[in-house]
Amino acid sequence: QNSFIAYGCVVMVRVAPVVWHIMSASIAFASAVDCTNAYQVLTAQMDDMQAGSTKVAFQLASPGNRASTASPSGYNEDKFNSMVRNPTYAPLLSGFGYEVEEHGKKGSKKYAAKVRVFQDAGKRKATVFGFVMSLQPATTIDENNCLGDFKLKLGHPPEWRTDSVMPIEQASRETQGY
Repeated sequence: QNSFIAYGCVVMVRVAPVVWHIMSASIAFASAVDCTNAYQVLTAQMDDMQAGSTKVAFQLASPGNRASTASPSGYNEDKFNSMVRNPTYAPLLSGFGYEVEEHGKKGSKKYAAKVRVFQDAGKRKATVFGFVMSLQPATTIDENNCLGDFKLKLGHPPEWRTDSVMPIEQASRETQGY
């Protein structure tokens, strides 16, 4: 029997028990992320994108990031999804794995990371992306339902959100002498 299941901003049709298991795993995954830890925010986004999804990256983007990538409201998940799936960012969704090469705080309210994202099973081709995050203060309120478990509610502890992701290097093992 088909039924409708609401999840964030998306309504899913349950056509098989597998849909429920995927949703259960996503809900458990989201509640297991400590957003006061920048590295956990980074890897939560990367793990979800490597599974072919842009949902967690969307939900953990800073309000300023979403203002331009999910305009006009900052909550246009379809526009954000299309942007990540364009050729510039599509390697993030490749599913061949990634390595966090460098990461750390840049002052008290910024965090940066370099992430090598593999584009083939042999890990010969890769794109390195630079991530920049900021610590959202307790005064930042962002409660749209499409943010799921990653809403910033009144009185929340300072939490990390991604301000930008940019490709900074393309490499292959042949040309880099790996």
